[in-house]
Amino acid sequence: MFLLLGYTFLIGGISFQLYPIWEMIWEIALTDHNEFKIFYSTTKLMLSSFCAGAVLITYGGIIGKVSGY
Repeated sequence: MFLLLGYTFLIGGISFQLYPIWEMIWEIALTDHNEFKIFYSTTKLMLSSFCAGAVLITYGGIIGKVSGY
């Protein structure tokens, strides 16, 4: 049970940090913008939080269906 809690913290932290990188990769891929510079703002940090929340909701749904808890 405690292992799932540890994975939850790990997945939440990693997804929060990866959102700005993925956003920049998609911006480069879909536009002609070729600079890889990440600018942080409160809006981007809020979007990172929502992204981490969505990933954790999906993780919880998968754990709820797969495991016997």
